[in-house]
Amino acid sequence: MNKKLFNIAILSLFLSLFLAAQTHAAPLRSPKGDTPDNSLYRKAKFIIKGKVKQIRNKRSFNGDMTFTRTTIAVSEELKGKAGGKTIIVEIQEKEADEEAESGDPSLADKRPQFEKGEDVLLFLTRSFWRKNVYYLADSHSGKYSICPDDSLQREPCFETLAEEEDINEEEVQNEEKHAEDDNSSTQSEAENN
Repeated sequence: MNKKLFNIAILSLFLSLFLAAQTHAAPLRSPKGDTPDNSLYRKAKFIIKGKVKQIRNKRSFNGDMTFTRTTIAVSEELKGKAGGKTIIVEIQEKEADEEAESGDPSLADKRPQFEKGEDVLLFLTRSFWRKNVYYLADSHSGKYSICPDDSLQREPCFETLAEEEDINEEEVQNEEKHAEDDNSSTQSEAENN
């Protein structure tokens, strides 16, 4: 009888561990078919979730190389310790353009597009000589946009960006209203004096 209880306990333990692993992996799956493959997991030293805060284009010192530097506010570290609440993801744009000129049009489509306010899942490697600067793992395939339904896709989710723009527009309208209220109260004080 004790042996049966022991076997049931072991089976229950393995089953619960298996279900927990499946539940944890669910947010990284996509019904749209854009699911990261195992080689991308292996190549990435860091996997993070975050929000795009700023996008800047830079030129190298000699001007022959163009970079896009995207600032990401890190919300969750899924693999490795990225080393800060904000990181910079750098992409060499000229390199991507040269790939596109090679005659294979599918290479140009692999260049990741970042949009301000976008929620992203990033597979990264660290720069050897610059702190908090990272590169996408496996060239340009290490970037996924996280949509409101928690699905993943390569291009930015426009629903998320539209919501972000609505929020920003409301903030601007509120700030304008407060500025108008402040101006009218200042004018009435000046008239009373």
